Amino acid sequence: MITTIRKKILNDFYRSEAKKHVSELQKTQWNSMENHVNRQLKKLAKTLELARSVPYYSTLLSGTEYNSDPLVALKKLPIIDKQTIINNENLFINPWIKPKGRGTTSGTTGLMSSFSFDETLLDNSETLSRFFKGWFGIEVGDRGLKIWGRPITGYKDKLHLFLSDLLRGMVTIDGWDLSSDSLQNKWNKIIRSNPAYIYGYATSISTLAKWIENSELQSTARDLGLKAIICTSETLLKSNKQKIKDVFGCPVVEEYGAAESSIIAHECLDGNFHIASEN
Repeated sequence: MITTIRKKILNDFYRSEAKKHVSELQKTQWNSMENHVNRQLKKLAKTLELARSVPYYSTLLSGTEYNSDPLVALKKLPIIDKQTIINNENLFINPWIKPKGRGTTSGTTGLMSSFSFDETLLDNSETLSRFFKGWFGIEVGDRGLKIWGRPITGYKDKLHLFLSDLLRGMVTIDGWDLSSDSLQNKWNKIIRSNPAYIYGYATSISTLAKWIENSELQSTARDLGLKAIICTSETLLKSNKQKIKDVFGCPVVEEYGAAESSIIAHECLDGNFHIASEN
């Protein structure tokens, strides 16, 4: 009953537009390459139009015609690095778009940065997450377990995580501490939560799978009946991927994304990566 109520809330009240957008993606994913390219070019032209209101780009795009061939206009813009954005953050904000909040990048390039985002990023992220999970039979509101490691500091952030997990039916566990005792505790929490899927850091999930094998708990892991394990944030070695698959007996796929743009590409059951061109 709780799961039914949770699914009702997520579908009808929480980012209610996501349900409609997912339905659209389920149709457009079968479009021809030509249709995808035409859609991307139209969205690029719209993005360049919005960029004309951004101080950093307003002068660069002044007098530029981009509707007929937006790729030509895009190529005229300089390539910028993260340090330039950090040093000139205010110049990259569109004054006509109201920010929703602040986010931080993971710092995989060696340099962490923060950024402003609006509702579009949140809606996009929710839509793509639901869409790609649907490939593996994961439904909105299914119980999930997230192995994550970003530091959560402050009362508000912790409360937000708690409420978000409660709404989604998620259980979040620390992905950094991979000691034997910690892995035992993580395993106990996984068993208690009985998730339909696991999502998290590739290294953490790989280490957990090896610990399960060494502890001779494969049969218990397979009894979970996971719909899929989705690895993200790091490269997943083929050998580790096979190990996770053997231990849990379910599909193991990779997701590639970024904090500032949501999901960029996702692996399917056939082992191919599909670019989220709608993003």
